[in-house]
Amino acid sequence: TLAVNMAISLADTGKRVLLVDADFRQPSLGRIFNVVSATGLGSLLESSEPLPVTAIHHTGTPWLDLILSGPTRRNPSELLNGQNFIDLLGDLAERYDYVLLDSPPAVTFTDARTIAASCDATLMVIRGKAVNRPVFERARQGLMNIGANLAGVVINGETDSPSTLPAQEGALADRFSGRQLLRRVQSFATDVNLI
Repeated sequence: TLAVNMAISLADTGKRVLLVDADFRQPSLGRIFNVVSATGLGSLLESSEPLPVTAIHHTGTPWLDLILSGPTRRNPSELLNGQNFIDLLGDLAERYDYVLLDSPPAVTFTDARTIAASCDATLMVIRGKAVNRPVFERARQGLMNIGANLAGVVINGETDSPSTLPAQEGALADRFSGRQLLRRVQSFATDVNLI
């Protein structure tokens, strides 16, 4: 995922980075990092206890830690809407230079919008060929409606032409390669306390 690549790139600069799998429905970070845990974001949000050490996993990449989503929850949106989520983000922001949250798709689930509303900045990731303009606009508008600070849009995967996207995002695809965009994100992240 883009979140994994960003987290590794930020950690490579010597910054303390925490990557959180906030996708309760289709978590992927445990598989990517080959980590299994019964304690994850869901259990942290259900508890008012201090953050247990067992919830944070070292990835093998220096400076990069991981919190998995944990076992499937019946209503993840409820957990993400609670005060425990806000408190946990505050605690994590004090411990790490960057906290990156990998969320489910913004069009399909309200979880992404709930998460974005609690973060300092949001990057919207779209698959170039898989997302058409109305779907993109609906997702973007949903994020804007909750007051998300939309820091940018990343076009992931191959695209025949950026013309299928709104003009501003198409221009972004024309102007920046993935590496250039990552440098812009790193630059942005130094100006904003990126969560």
